[in-house]
Amino acid sequence: MKYLITGGGFALEPFSVPLDPAAAELYRKIAASAGVPVEKVLADALYKLAGSLSLEAMAKRKEK
Repeated sequence: MKYLITGGGFALEPFSVPLDPAAAELYRKIAASAGVPVEKVLADALYKLAGSLSLEAMAKRKEK
């Protein structure tokens, strides 16, 4: 199942990401608790991870 996630006034490209059942349940519970779709929770988590990885890569690049 694919979902269209929008944010910042533009549509994001849909992706299908397989999750471990325990992780899927965790994200479902977070989404329900926050009152947002699980897709939004996953998109936000991936966005935060991408930012962290980018900062880490930039720091490593500065060390060289």
